[in-house]
Amino acid sequence: MNNIFGALKQVQELKSRISNLKDSLEKTQFNSKDSSGKVEVIISGKGELLDISISQEFNENHLSLKEKIMEAYKNAKFLADDFSQSEIKKATGGLPLPFDLKSFL
Repeated sequence: MNNIFGALKQVQELKSRISNLKDSLEKTQFNSKDSSGKVEVIISGKGELLDISISQEFNENHLSLKEKIMEAYKNAKFLADDFSQSEIKKATGGLPLPFDLKSFL
């Protein structure tokens, strides 16, 4: 019977850590620039695009601007995903999350 209560306690602790992780990811921001440094994006830890900054010096065509925005976004998204995976490992002690728990993050 103690094993069941111990397991339930561990599940509750994991749920609490995941909830804290979710809050942390929502509050954390990542910024990245394209390779020219003329376009910068800011995204949340969950990958939501929060802001785009375009340098006054930018004088290229529309297609080039779109490519630079996408490049900066992909760079920031990579940072956010890497941070998220690291925080998940910390919260779970390295245990893999069941599929249904990943959707909460």
